[in-house]
Amino acid sequence: MRHTTLLLFLACSAALTTLAAPGASPGLPVVSLKVTVNTTQQFSTPPGTLTDVSSDGGQYIDGTNGVCASFDKQGDLIINFSCQSASPPRQLGLGKSLFLAPPTGDTNPPCLLPSSIVPGSFPSYTNYISTVPATDQPTAAFQNMTVGTTYYVQFFIGTQFADANQTAYHLNYHRTANSPFPSDAAKASYAQVRRTSATEWVVEPVQPSALNSDPNVAMVVQLETLPHNKVTSTECGFYQVPFSFTLDQK
Repeated sequence: MRHTTLLLFLACSAALTTLAAPGASPGLPVVSLKVTVNTTQQFSTPPGTLTDVSSDGGQYIDGTNGVCASFDKQGDLIINFSCQSASPPRQLGLGKSLFLAPPTGDTNPPCLLPSSIVPGSFPSYTNYISTVPATDQPTAAFQNMTVGTTYYVQFFIGTQFADANQTAYHLNYHRTANSPFPSDAAKASYAQVRRTSATEWVVEPVQPSALNSDPNVAMVVQLETLPHNKVTSTECGFYQVPFSFTLDQK
């Protein structure tokens, strides 16, 4: 496993760092969202692939129960599950995902990941999601996407520090731009985005990756605290983590 050391503030802020989509400007209208976590992928081949990301019950609605969910002025998706105080905080569940391969060029076993992250468990896990544009695939700001067309984004799911050892996990789907995490994430899948109507989008990791042509690949990164307000970042290898989110304009 490869390790890198990062300043704590860098590691925590990276998930919410975005770049402007090609052709976008900081003047795009912010779109408030209702987020539905689907139990199956809507556009997988074959159809109906079960997802490993689950809701703690119902939609995640911008401005409700501590959730912030929107397309920002740069045209990126930002979901913060605890942007405001709420009791209990909203959470995502992460199921037991399939290990595919260790980090590139590394023969060591992967990190000892939890078999699942269950909403309501102790310690609790609070998740956040962010995107940036793809670098070598057709892309556009969410607000500018054409109905019926598929676009691509780099996608990031993360957990806040949640136990006495200050351990957190990040799932990177091709997450390389403006990120301190290792470049092996380039071998993970992009997320595909379909704008299904004027007010609805669906996001899923169904673009085949460079790793065994698997359509649902995330690079998992483990973060643990070190003295002097630093953390260590460890590549945990590649996992199949199918997900599906439907984003409706609020």
